[in-house]
Amino acid sequence: MEAQENSQTEQNGQAPKKRELALVSRSTYIKEKALQWIFFACAFLAVVTVILIFVFTTYSALPVFTDIGLADFFSFTWAPSEGRYGIVSLLAGSASMARRSVLASGSKLMPLTARRCAWCCRTVRR
Repeated sequence: MEAQENSQTEQNGQAPKKRELALVSRSTYIKEKALQWIFFACAFLAVVTVILIFVFTTYSALPVFTDIGLADFFSFTWAPSEGRYGIVSLLAGSASMARRSVLASGSKLMPLTARRCAWCCRTVRR
């Protein structure tokens, strides 16, 4: 059957078709496998690093939660001189600034946005 195909292509004046998928050499295969393992190792190291940062940060923050307590930590009162570290006002101010900066990005309304953020921070403190 293959001989018939070759004779038909010779009669049509066309060269016989080569295989569409050429095999790569052994050295190329080894290089690609080595690069694949290197990329996997880098990705694995990045994930492990992020996990270790999270563990270290959590471990370092545990005394804050045990000394201050969760109720005082998540309160609205921010008075470090009195030992009251309520983080909700900080989070509200940060979220307000982030929201306003996204809304005002690329526009000439930055001073107006800063005034509004200052107003929001004052109302949260009350």
